[in-house]
Amino acid sequence: MTVSLALRNHPRISRSMRLRIQSIAKDVGYETSLVTRSLSQYHSNRVRFYGRIAWIASCTELGLQERAGASEMFAGARAHAKKLGFNFRSLRSEVGTTAVTEKIQDWNVEAVIIYSSSFSKVKLDLPWDRLFAISIGTQLLQPKLHLVGEHAYQSMLACLRELRALNFHRIGFVLDKKSESRSRDYLAAYLSEQFYFGGPSKIPPLIFERFENLKSWVQRYKPTAVVVLGDEMNDYFRRLPLVLRRGIYPVSLCLTSKTGSGIQPPFRKIGRTAVELLIQLIQHNDKGIPRQPGFHMIEGSWIWRHRRSV
Repeated sequence: MTVSLALRNHPRISRSMRLRIQSIAKDVGYETSLVTRSLSQYHSNRVRFYGRIAWIASCTELGLQERAGASEMFAGARAHAKKLGFNFRSLRSEVGTTAVTEKIQDWNVEAVIIYSSSFSKVKLDLPWDRLFAISIGTQLLQPKLHLVGEHAYQSMLACLRELRALNFHRIGFVLDKKSESRSRDYLAAYLSEQFYFGGPSKIPPLIFERFENLKSWVQRYKPTAVVVLGDEMNDYFRRLPLVLRRGIYPVSLCLTSKTGSGIQPPFRKIGRTAVELLIQLIQHNDKGIPRQPGFHMIEGSWIWRHRRSV
């Protein structure tokens, strides 16, 4: 205990003893863990920035909706990390370079949050045995880390059930071909609800590729509400002839605007939770790639704003 207090420059230990112990530690090259020092400050209710967490993302250009989500998650993680006594930094790098590893070493980083959407289908090679690591989202191909993300399946179920409660019975689902792979949980929930509650008003989902197949889909199935992944799809609905789009309510699964209705993803909470999960790994000294990765899922919030159809 005396050594620990002396290394932390605690006033309970005399100045001469502190200097003596610190001199010996310096001679033998001893340095306490940055993360351990941060946790020590956290539990003593004094916030100092000793530990470092790096938010790691690639330079890959993201879509508008993903950029908005990433910004909110980053803000939630950074605010919570600073509250707990961590210095939080963003690290962006091209995929496949050694720049990430070099900066991790230069910054003495021991804990990282991987924003997986920017590393879609990528094998990320970092010194995992020296890192506490959490992934946000499921897009990272390798390694399989503990991760946190939105409970997409449950969010879709909530969306569909809220719409039925509002007396929408002909509910369609349109997803972009480019985002099909990351939308499978949404699609699974939609098909499940169609199977149990669709009845004669069952509408097959549309994999959107071009405007013409959206137009023919609307003409054939005449949906009264259409669930979409993001607000961008609304522009295509506005291009439909008035006679087709009248009475259609678009509902977003990724509601970021202050207008419209749908599911507001828990972006900031995802960021905060990623930091909390890192703290748990640190407390258990659980570095490296886990044998059994865990998945912490958070459901989005339903928001209904009565509005005119498109």
